[in-house]
Amino acid sequence: LDGKIATKTGDSRWVSSAASRRRVHERRAQVDAILTAPGTVAVDDPQLTARDAEGMPLPRQPMRVIADSRGRTPPTARLFREPGRTLVATAGDEYHMPFKDLGGSVSVVSLPDEHNRVDLKALLRHLGEAGVMQVFTEVGEVLLGSIFDEGLPDQAMVFIAPKVVGGAQALGPVAGTGVDRIGNAPALSHVRIDRIEDDVLIEGAFRWWDGAEGQAGGV
Repeated sequence: LDGKIATKTGDSRWVSSAASRRRVHERRAQVDAILTAPGTVAVDDPQLTARDAEGMPLPRQPMRVIADSRGRTPPTARLFREPGRTLVATAGDEYHMPFKDLGGSVSVVSLPDEHNRVDLKALLRHLGEAGVMQVFTEVGEVLLGSIFDEGLPDQAMVFIAPKVVGGAQALGPVAGTGVDRIGNAPALSHVRIDRIEDDVLIEGAFRWWDGAEGQAGGV
């Protein structure tokens, strides 16, 4: 309820209910790729697969994509052993070595921007050229902040659990630069609200602003 995604110690299991997590797996099975970050992989060691209620992988699996500028993702991470393909995007060929021996289902690409970080727009273009049309992001506050700063999200799927975490050092969902004025904040339209057990799911499409209050810009 207070917008936190983890406690001040980093504990985040589980904020939402099992029913909400099942809904996420349903959505994973519908998209082409899941984008995550090395910090999320290191802390949570997620599988990032689409699974049924018994925890078994579904026939259709999204590609797992890691935006990892410096090659910090542990090569022992579970997601490298899961069914389906994995793509690691780095900021340079010198960061490819940890992933060289992970098998044919793991590929690595260099997509640096002017700050020697992964160029997120170039990554989306690369994925589009590979036939990936829908990317589902499951990331921490740093990468999600960068995604918003770049004006990239089209839609949001936000679960709110009836819990209050508190703590000035507890993590929120979006970091980055952010906006200076509320009037320039990206806002959801066509909002849908659903109750999943005691959780609330809010979905919608983003409206983006071109810098002048009241003037909508496109993605």
